[in-house]
Amino acid sequence: MIQLLLVDDEAKTRNGLLKHVDWEKLGIDMVQTAQSAQEALALCEEYQPDILISDIRMRKMNGLEMSSILSQKYPSCKIIIISGYADKEYLKAAIELGSISYVEKPIDLQELENALKKTVKVILEDRKSIQNSERLLQNQEFLKRETFLSLLNHQKGSELIDIYELLPQEYKQFKICVVRFCAPVLRTVQMKKTFLQSLELEQFFRAGGFVHSEFTDNRHMVLLLCGERSLISDESRIVEQLTEICQKPCDESKIFLSWGELVDAPEQISLSYHHAQTAEKAIFYKGYSNVEFFQEREEKPVVLEQDYVGRLKNFLIRGDEEAAEHEIQNLTQAFYDMHVESSAYVLSLYFELGKAIISEFGRLFLESEEKRTEKYQTSIQTIENLDTITEIEAYLISQIRELFTLAKKDRSNSFMIMKVKKFINEHYQQRDISVKQIAAELYITPTYLSSLFKRKTGNTIGEYLTTVRIEESKKLLLDPRMKTYEVALAVGYEDANYFTKIFKKNLGVTPSEYRERKGL
Repeated sequence: MIQLLLVDDEAKTRNGLLKHVDWEKLGIDMVQTAQSAQEALALCEEYQPDILISDIRMRKMNGLEMSSILSQKYPSCKIIIISGYADKEYLKAAIELGSISYVEKPIDLQELENALKKTVKVILEDRKSIQNSERLLQNQEFLKRETFLSLLNHQKGSELIDIYELLPQEYKQFKICVVRFCAPVLRTVQMKKTFLQSLELEQFFRAGGFVHSEFTDNRHMVLLLCGERSLISDESRIVEQLTEICQKPCDESKIFLSWGELVDAPEQISLSYHHAQTAEKAIFYKGYSNVEFFQEREEKPVVLEQDYVGRLKNFLIRGDEEAAEHEIQNLTQAFYDMHVESSAYVLSLYFELGKAIISEFGRLFLESEEKRTEKYQTSIQTIENLDTITEIEAYLISQIRELFTLAKKDRSNSFMIMKVKKFINEHYQQRDISVKQIAAELYITPTYLSSLFKRKTGNTIGEYLTTVRIEESKKLLLDPRMKTYEVALAVGYEDANYFTKIFKKNLGVTPSEYRERKGL
């Protein structure tokens, strides 16, 4: 889209150009006009034209002065000067401003259109050049990233030759640091630049150090440190700076640092990266805002003396919320004490604890097997997506608390249903009994009461009332002295015919037929 601003203090000139120039044919999509330089400058703040056509001679501020201001604020704006004063000084000033064309008054439309065609062509060529430059930079960044990732993944043979060109040849030692963010971040060049600036690495660079960084995904940035051994050892300023940053108590910027070992050759950088990835596993126990240095560990067999899953099930069934929570905490502490390296084993036990909680949900609330399986899969996915053992413990405890909260609420709801039934059993004889009346007695809304009763019993309150009335009418019909209309009135029906209709609908026979079957 190309935008143009036409500035002239003569309305006749402005309107004539608007009417007679075929702007659309020239590739100009939008044209704005101004009658003074001041108005034009104000318009440019929001409009930002690609082309400015301006008369030189205007009151208060002439076209050259305005063009000079615009050239400084919007250097990409192309300027076409119009003047009835064809002297060399104005022409020279216009050329110095970078004006593309100088058109004399009276304006020759063909001359102006030729100037506009030339200007539009230059704008389109400039835009294409900028797009190509941006695309080239993006491609270079992509190739640079792919090359660096190949270095981390230890490509072999001739592929390493190109990769080593990334590294300053004078460096002898290398070290990898993996920065893990607690939440996904934008993987942009600006993000890397901002992060590196926050490290205040001037001293490191002055001492001859070199740092290259790349995102491997939206949660990990890898730093490659190059320099003399003393410069990038564990005690160096770079470690201190990173440590200070990772220990800031800001949820949005929490990070975990894992360091690989110092290596002496570019082909060993992948080994340092592997060490850093191994050290990163310590986040499971340490949590964010911490640092871990690689060290060899011997994996020991895991022996848990207690049946944590079985004990949790018993506490859940007994309704002991506090003991159930403590059991989760006890297992977590046991893992901490033994520092179990096998995350698969640790997660499998937490999966079983989650399954025990879901099973108790199903037992209490009569959930289908399909529903339980679905909830179990969701629980597994949630646990797998959590980074630390503390987060897993908190998640399972929250599930236990939700279970007991719902159980208490369910018991409260069951008591509410019992009170509804009691009220109906005692007042079914009333002809005008309603859900609204019952809800008022229980201090809840009719809508909520109706929904709760239906959910808990499978029947509406009206259906339950009808059942009670029919059962009571069956007892009264056994007394041959009572007329059908008297029975109807006794159970809350004012209309005997309506009572007969409801009775037959529920039992398949009329009150008279019911008596006959009973031998009355």
